[in-house]
Amino acid sequence: AMSRQTARSAASITDFHERFTARLRALAAAHDVLVKAAYRGADLCELLRSQLGVGDEVIGARIVMSGPEVQLRPEAAQNFAMALHELSANALKYGALSAPTGRVDVRWRIEGEGTGAKLALDWTELGGPKPTPSGKAGFGTTLITHNLPRSLQGSVTLEHRPEGTRCHIEAPISAIRA
Repeated sequence: AMSRQTARSAASITDFHERFTARLRALAAAHDVLVKAAYRGADLCELLRSQLGVGDEVIGARIVMSGPEVQLRPEAAQNFAMALHELSANALKYGALSAPTGRVDVRWRIEGEGTGAKLALDWTELGGPKPTPSGKAGFGTTLITHNLPRSLQGSVTLEHRPEGTRCHIEAPISAIRA
């Protein structure tokens, strides 16, 4: 499915190869995080770091991450990883991380308590070029806006605002926590 979806929006064989290889690497990085934890789950912060596609020198300087420790069950980790990869890849190629002054803030929190508790994660890009959406939903947009909410039993809002792309993800803790 990932191969077919990538091929549909690829401009050339080279473009397909680059995008498909990057997506396979993202899956492999997510599995590396899971293997380290013997597939009991994945730490959200570590998973995020594995998907950013940047060196450690950028994290903390241009990419700010903050939130409580959250252990994701393996299925949720894989789905989060793919969405975080797509957000990161777009930020590096077109968004905030494509400009020297751009930055990304990724913040998450637990809202509510008990059976109503949910994870809320915000990806906010600032200081980059103004987003120019193509008007058609490619693999990444479809994965983030349709597949992710379904797989996490949650909701996703993806907006391309003049100041930068913003993605808000919510999922019940009961559906994602290891």
